[in-house]
Amino acid sequence: MYRLLILIIFFLMMLSCNSYSTSFKSIWQLTKSDFMNIESTWTPDGKNVIYSSNITGNQKLYKIDSNGFTTPTQLTETLSAEAEPCVSPDGIQIAYTFYFNSKSDIWLMNINGTSSIKLIDSDETDCSPKFSPDGKKIAFCSYRNSGTPAIWIYTFEGTATAMLNGSSNSKTPAWSPDGTRLAYIKTDDNNLYTVKADGTDVQQISSDGLGYMNPCYSPDGKYIAVSGLNSNTTKTTIYLFSSATPDQKWEIVDSISMNYLYPQFSVSGAYMMYNFTADPLSGVINIGKSLSSYAFKEYPQSSITSIDRITSYPKSQTVFLLEEENKNSWKMVRVALTPPAVSTDIITSQDRLENIIVGNDGTNVTYIKNGSIGRSMYSRNLNTNVDTKLTTSDSFLIGGAIHGDYHYYATLNGGGSKIYQTNLEGSSPKLIWRATNLYASLVDINSSQKTDELLITVQEGEYQDIYTLSTDGNTLKNLNNDKHIDYNPSSSSDGTTIAFTSGRHGSFSLWTMSATDGSNLTKITQSDYDDLYPCFLSDGEIVFIRNDFYNKVVMVLPLKNLATVKNEFFQGTSSDLQHMINSRYMHNKKMMTENLKRFFK
Repeated sequence: MYRLLILIIFFLMMLSCNSYSTSFKSIWQLTKSDFMNIESTWTPDGKNVIYSSNITGNQKLYKIDSNGFTTPTQLTETLSAEAEPCVSPDGIQIAYTFYFNSKSDIWLMNINGTSSIKLIDSDETDCSPKFSPDGKKIAFCSYRNSGTPAIWIYTFEGTATAMLNGSSNSKTPAWSPDGTRLAYIKTDDNNLYTVKADGTDVQQISSDGLGYMNPCYSPDGKYIAVSGLNSNTTKTTIYLFSSATPDQKWEIVDSISMNYLYPQFSVSGAYMMYNFTADPLSGVINIGKSLSSYAFKEYPQSSITSIDRITSYPKSQTVFLLEEENKNSWKMVRVALTPPAVSTDIITSQDRLENIIVGNDGTNVTYIKNGSIGRSMYSRNLNTNVDTKLTTSDSFLIGGAIHGDYHYYATLNGGGSKIYQTNLEGSSPKLIWRATNLYASLVDINSSQKTDELLITVQEGEYQDIYTLSTDGNTLKNLNNDKHIDYNPSSSSDGTTIAFTSGRHGSFSLWTMSATDGSNLTKITQSDYDDLYPCFLSDGEIVFIRNDFYNKVVMVLPLKNLATVKNEFFQGTSSDLQHMINSRYMHNKKMMTENLKRFFK
């Protein structure tokens, strides 16, 4: 009876898991009320958000978990209004604007709302405080100069306060990540400007005066996000400006029916927080994809669920996708990741396309076409758009690579796994390697950035290891000889590092290791979903696919130092948390089934 009860519970859990269909969300609502929830800012660890809300009448400051799973905590409780919070770089204090008797001052309190003190005082309005990246200064807007708004600097060391030279008629300052410049809005022409922190070298960034507000630098300093009027509607949208090139901008959200305000990059730059409202007097705070993902604006969530493969030429900022539009249409798409995003359809086919690989010089791609009469490998010259057929369809093709002046492709048939070398025209195939172990099979193949080797994955039994194979087929080296499932190897542009997918810690996550000997093994993503097909870009970032069992989402990991990766928080709503739990259960379903089989023996 006890065993029967266990079996019934097991199948009920399976039924519940399989009937769940809520999609993983790339944009989620952080605040749930219909009040004016605005002016949000991150804590440095990305775990919490501080914002202002009029839920009690006057604007008060609140703290909420950045996933939106917790009830907001009210931080201020005076009879006046508090707004425009800014968290110190060490995460200990909050500077904010305190409104009282038709004027405002800058106050300071602990991150939990205790020990409030007046920090900056004058007879006129002071507002919009922003901590410098080193935490030693606060830039703010003040009307103390004959009632004209200007940017002022408060210095904690010696508590000196001075107006920034040339900043008359200016508001809403924002520090660059290195603390050398400030972005701000000029009130007389509503345009975006930047200036050195010493008041010199004023640069005008915009010239169309579309009512810009609330600038925010991206973490790498290359871009400035700002809200402003959509030129085609009366709504407010979010623009992304180049911080170095005047008037180079991109509208990164669709503002036909809603207003978007107060953009804020997360510390890593992976996500953006903003105000989302149809009514200027009320609104909620949303968190969505940030700069790294906006390049895929042409691929909204509804149309990237069928991405089968992603790969890149590691010396560029370009990726290639294989996408299934419907059951009878596949296409290969090239996407430039540097804004503005440029998307180009390379190949459209009624046959399934698989295993796309970019050549070392970025001018050729190989791919497999799985047609009704078999599988064949082709090479596409990206300059001429001419295809060359590399193989016949008499063997099961695993994948291919372009390396130097040769194509390499792998087959699996009755004679075991084999790798062939051909010239760029696909003629004169030469067998260079075959699995010597009868039980070993090749899983995938990729080119290294080293001139004389390929990257391959070989499976023996239930485990898979990543090897380097010399291009003549004579030297095979196991880089991670352990009892795990490792595959999808990809080489960094300098050839020193290999990124790969591994199942060694439950769900499949991304790892890196030395391309020389497999040392310095480092886990670089932490997720309850599967992270697949890591590919290096020219600046050291890694683009990959995150598969949550219902959708496949393209993501970019902002890796500047592979040894010190800070993982982002789980992105989703409370319903997505249940999805995460269900997905984790589905991922271990096979293991649980095997355990039940042993239990009932």
